Parts: sequence; C-alpha cells; structure tokens
Amino acid sequence: MHPLVKQTFDLARESELSQRQISSEAGLVVSLFYHWSRRSVPIITNLEAVLNVLGYELQIVKKNGSD
Repeated sequence: MHPLVKQTFDLARESELSQRQISSEAGLVVSLFYHWSRRSVPIITNLEAVLNVLGYELQIVKKNGSD
C-alpha cells in the first residue's frame, strides 16, 4: 500500500467518522476504501477530497538536501 494511502487510512481510523460518512461527505463511493486497500492507486483528486473531509490537505514539500 502506498504510504499516502496508509496514512490516509490511519487518519480515517483516528477520526470519529465511518468510511461511509467520509466517502459521502467527499462525494465518493464507499467502495473506494476497499479498492485502495487492495493496492489500487488513488486518483489525486479523490485522495484530496478524503483528506479534506478529515481536515487535512495534500502538499508538495521540497526534500531536505535538494537544490
């Protein structure tokens, strides 16, 4: 499982929302979580929608030591 997907699952578990509630508020189908757990690569906009419901955002951050 991709580290971003794993972290998203961890955040979802820590929240008080069910996968059904998260997917509904994000405007997505609940089977999305099943597909992500089976190594399906998420579409960035879907990942962003779920993170938004959880109160997070996806950002690109420059790696340390990169010029």
